[in-house]
Amino acid sequence: MKNTSKSPHQDQNIFSKGFPQKAFANYPFSFYSGNLLIFLFAGILFNLSPSQQTIPTIEKIHIDSLPESSFEKRLQNHCSFRGPLGTGGSIHKNLPVEWNAEEGKNLLWKVPLEKIGYNSPIIWEDRLFLSSSDSIEKMIHCFNRHTGDLLWEKNIDNVEGSPKDFNANAIIFGLSLPTLTTDGKRLYGIFASGDLISLDLDGNQVWSRNLGIPDNQYGHGSSLIWWEEKLYIQYDTNTGGILYAINSSTGEILWQTERKNLHSGWSSPILASIGGEYQLVLSANPYVAGYDLENGKMLWSVDCMSGELATSLAAGGDLIFAGNEYAKLVAISPKDSAKIIWEDFEHLPEAASPVFSEGLLYVATRTGYIVCYDAQTGEKYWEYESDDGFFSSPFVADGKLYALDFLGTMFIFNTGKEMDFIGKALLGENVAATPACADGRIYIRSYNHLYCFGNE
Repeated sequence: MKNTSKSPHQDQNIFSKGFPQKAFANYPFSFYSGNLLIFLFAGILFNLSPSQQTIPTIEKIHIDSLPESSFEKRLQNHCSFRGPLGTGGSIHKNLPVEWNAEEGKNLLWKVPLEKIGYNSPIIWEDRLFLSSSDSIEKMIHCFNRHTGDLLWEKNIDNVEGSPKDFNANAIIFGLSLPTLTTDGKRLYGIFASGDLISLDLDGNQVWSRNLGIPDNQYGHGSSLIWWEEKLYIQYDTNTGGILYAINSSTGEILWQTERKNLHSGWSSPILASIGGEYQLVLSANPYVAGYDLENGKMLWSVDCMSGELATSLAAGGDLIFAGNEYAKLVAISPKDSAKIIWEDFEHLPEAASPVFSEGLLYVATRTGYIVCYDAQTGEKYWEYESDDGFFSSPFVADGKLYALDFLGTMFIFNTGKEMDFIGKALLGENVAATPACADGRIYIRSYNHLYCFGNE
């Protein structure tokens, strides 16, 4: 742990700069994909009856615009990238704070993964889903989350309108960058080629379509998220962007909103409560913007980002938090006339998204820092320097901050203004994906395996 002086970052290509200044410099280019670009982490849930559940302290979530039973069901399932709202918060408790995969400590099961994939696992009740690919096949897999048994896998080879001339070998990060999502009725996946598919939870195809080959060098990388009967897709390319709302039952495009004057990116949308009403909030170069969930109307926007944007957003206290290593870290107040209320240039995330909890903002960086800020003022309370960089996004659950570095070491802290370091937990494999949580367990996807850890 050490203090560092303020050092603004130049706007530059994240891939031309190379890997983190610590262990990353010696790793092959392919490691950087996936969650690095979709990014990562997890909110999850616990199997208590509704009477036993409490409103999460990650963000004082408002449920004005969604029936309570439906919202509680959502919170009980890690159904999207970085959790049920896409913001890195979890209501789950009794998660482990120590494990060692090589020694088998608190390791409940471990299964090999045959194909490449950097997306994060998602969970609905007893099932865990993820996708993978090679230059020929795109696959979706379903596991029993209690045992690690493979329940089914589906080769995604029958997508309506899928381009026959798409060069999968040219996509250096593979076809399965984006994380899946599920509403408990159907499973939804999208791939780098723009292929979009819906399956039932037993792996049977419901509908499919192609959104057009994305005009960027890495393929589509933004993860999916849903609200009520709509599936939302942030489809940003070099020729501009489109926000799609898809009928989750039929695959029909309900509406699409043009996103003008932006550059390609791989940030994923989040659901954020602003003034008691939920919005869909997107980050891109150059602007962060909020959209009406029903009709796609842009509600506000703030120009504040630059570079190739991989990080997603954090939200809490009626504020939105955005950051990129080649721009700055900002807190945005979207109410009334949207404006930046503070900004910082010292510790900036490159792929790991920030997370908000109880008035505090936490950031993990490519250069190995974990930093805590006052969410309202931007005052830095503490920083911790690790031995490696972070691409997996940090998450908060049960009053603890979890941050997983590229080498597979999880750093665990009690949340708060004073640094309270609990300890490290060891995986022993490289990780870019963000973990998922459910019922006292943490699920981690490494390059070659899927792990489940819990208190034995």
